[in-house]
Amino acid sequence: MLSLKAVVFVSPGMQTVKALHYLKEVHGVIHRDVKPSNILLDEKGNVKLCDFGISGRLVDSKARTRSAGCAAYMAPERIDPPDPKKPDYDIRADVWSLGITLVELATGMFPYKDCKNDFEVLARVLENEPPSLPADQNFSPDFRNFINCW
Repeated sequence: MLSLKAVVFVSPGMQTVKALHYLKEVHGVIHRDVKPSNILLDEKGNVKLCDFGISGRLVDSKARTRSAGCAAYMAPERIDPPDPKKPDYDIRADVWSLGITLVELATGMFPYKDCKNDFEVLARVLENEPPSLPADQNFSPDFRNFINCW
């Protein structure tokens, strides 16, 4: 069973997943800049995604252009694509960004806080396992599973 603390993050997390799915399925769009400051909550707790400045059209469910974004939330395949001249990533890049966002929101700490600049962040994303919930913090197994599925 999820704790109250976990429920606070699960509902917005699931709403964000549904919003990203809607963008992909209905509009053929990938957001490309999912991060805490782009996930807004209204007074009823409803999620509103904002800042579509670098969103892109999907072609055959793949993004075909490179575009900037916030380094700390970028998926590895966006940072170092197999063929930089032909980017080929999909909605999973937004799901990665959401996972990083949820870890940050749950812990109250930026996952790469010890990095001095974006280059260190990018290297860490490419070379290390994705950030996860710290073992020494009291999160329920269900909430850990929810976070780890990203």
